[in-house]
Amino acid sequence: MQKAFRHLAKAISARWWPVSGERRSALTALLVATPLVLVLLAAAETTHLPGYVFTLVPGQALLVFLHGLAATAWYLCPSWLVGFALALLLRATEHRDLRPLLFAAACTALVAPAVVWSSLVLVRYRPFVGHVPFIAMHVWTLILAAASAFTLRVGTEPRRPVAMWLLRLAPDLALVSAVVLYGWGYANQRGQYPTLHLSLLLNATLLGALGLANVFSRGTMTLPTRAKGLAAVALLLALPFAGALVVRLSPSAARAETMAAHYTDVGIARMVFARAERHGVRAAVAPGPADKSDVSLFLASSALPRLPSGFKLTDYNVLLVMSEAVRFDRTSLADPMLGTTPHLSDFAKSRDAFSFPRAYTPSSNTLEALAGLFTMTWPSLAPLEVWEKSWDGKLLESAKTVAELFAAAGYDTFQVTHDRSGCFSRWMRGLEQGFDRVERVEEKARSGAQSPELVDAATTDRPTDEKIVDLVTQEIDYLKDGDRRFFGWVFFVSPHAEYLAHFRDMPADTEEQRYMQEVRYMDSQLGRLLEALDKSGEADRTIVIVTADHGEEFGEHGGRTHASTVYEEQIHVPLGVRIPGLRGSIVRRPTSSLYVFPWLLLRGDFGMRAAAQDRLRSDIAPMLRATGGAVVSELLGHMRMSTALVEDDRKLIHDFYSGFDELYELKADPGESLNLLLLDPEGYTAERGLIESYENARAAREAFALKGPRGRPMGSRRSRP
Repeated sequence: MQKAFRHLAKAISARWWPVSGERRSALTALLVATPLVLVLLAAAETTHLPGYVFTLVPGQALLVFLHGLAATAWYLCPSWLVGFALALLLRATEHRDLRPLLFAAACTALVAPAVVWSSLVLVRYRPFVGHVPFIAMHVWTLILAAASAFTLRVGTEPRRPVAMWLLRLAPDLALVSAVVLYGWGYANQRGQYPTLHLSLLLNATLLGALGLANVFSRGTMTLPTRAKGLAAVALLLALPFAGALVVRLSPSAARAETMAAHYTDVGIARMVFARAERHGVRAAVAPGPADKSDVSLFLASSALPRLPSGFKLTDYNVLLVMSEAVRFDRTSLADPMLGTTPHLSDFAKSRDAFSFPRAYTPSSNTLEALAGLFTMTWPSLAPLEVWEKSWDGKLLESAKTVAELFAAAGYDTFQVTHDRSGCFSRWMRGLEQGFDRVERVEEKARSGAQSPELVDAATTDRPTDEKIVDLVTQEIDYLKDGDRRFFGWVFFVSPHAEYLAHFRDMPADTEEQRYMQEVRYMDSQLGRLLEALDKSGEADRTIVIVTADHGEEFGEHGGRTHASTVYEEQIHVPLGVRIPGLRGSIVRRPTSSLYVFPWLLLRGDFGMRAAAQDRLRSDIAPMLRATGGAVVSELLGHMRMSTALVEDDRKLIHDFYSGFDELYELKADPGESLNLLLLDPEGYTAERGLIESYENARAAREAFALKGPRGRPMGSRRSRP
């Protein structure tokens, strides 16, 4: 390994620094290695931009790179300063006979602040504080850095052969560790925990600089003179400052800064630090008295049809049927040729069903979507705690849920849901409020797709949804015998990842193909459930609501699964409502699944009507006024906080942490690839004003809170991931 690095260093130095001679000092090696590692890693970090950014605004790509380069230099300066401090120490002690132990202590004292600094990158995001692997990583960095710096001084004459041999391995281990740390962080943490990735980057830079310095300073090799080394360092140093100057003087500097903040890890991390404390610590606003104008505004803006004057909710049972991760464009409702959801299509086409092909979920995250549905408001306005993981949190007991309202009106209430990997029993708390009976069907993590030649819907080793249908059927039969009204919530696990094959007549080679099989399997269980409802005799007096908690992504915007964006593939979901005795219709205007319960409860008993009117008064009507009736879908979390506002065929997306805004014409650009705000940054003032109005309306009523692990306050030293 040492020879390989030495030959590589010789080849590089012979090409760029054709200076031969005796071995150069460690000072020269450090001067060259530290800025070199810095700039190379900065370039790697800041050139990772979506392809369409280069396509649409190629001139902006250079500005974004320069802006990110300058920002990266600022964040990596601890490693830089340590390198120079060690170089000065080496120079000062070059002719002194200091004991190796004393020198190692001095090096450690210089390296330790850099390691501490890198750990403090997460000072405002606490899940990793006290985390043993995270601490071990920093201790390992400290040991290797000190050992690498120590080997710069002791030279090649061993007094203790074994100890010196181990010490000489330290620079090589440092280089390998730098590559592993950076590679693991880049592959696994980008887009999830940018601050953690930045901390790993700081450690990788420190180890890389010290490791390269040792490689450069070993043996006789071609290195620049001190003068040329200083000139090279000066040139490298000038790059970030020149980039900052160019960006500052550019007429489109603001746009470059916004893009860098949105697309680069360094930019995202900076925005997390600056904005994380602005959100999630406000109390809910107490609802005022009901106002008829609020009800009228809701009925006009929600796109939900007006119910007949004689309609009474209390004449019906209500059954909410949900499934995991069903995106609308993968159902037969969007394309009958897909053949994935024949039962859902028949349900939506029935005479008494209202179908909403432009429906959006309150959030692309399960916890937040369910909190929005059951509290009849947006996740940011619900009494909700979002813990360190985006799927981990709690709906507070102060929440007044739909199930509690039905129970107060004399309904029997039940929920039958999956509990994949303990999602409801362990990760998502408080969603059982108001339910008399709770049945959870446990499903452990799936093992992957099965062979389509060996499996079909009847033999698949996935009984979870089938058990759910059996349990719901038992509940309905039990309640039917007592002639009691019921409110039930059914939640299928399909087609949540990982996706399995179920049918021999469908391809199953790719993830997306198996996902389509899962969608079809879910639809088969929906068909079983609707058939059981018909056989029970309760179908004629049961309102059935069918929807999904969110959609699913397959790389359309660089991600997988859900809970990461508010693009169409993650928030556009199927929605159908069947009300026996009414004549249904297809409503093609944008709407939200969280509107369904206020719409129905406005025709319930006194308590239901009062609760729905109060929710309209406190949350829904003010938001509708602020956004001009736009449909709102939100994503909350420590690392991601964004919102989509949908108006007819236009869609605005606002990122709270980066401040980055996007505007798409959905009819002309269904894939959301052409951000109109990048093409005309000075235009679209009305759209920007709409985002500001939304922010103001939300800030006045925020009730959610960002919490640490298991609901502990942010900054608790007892926190663990």
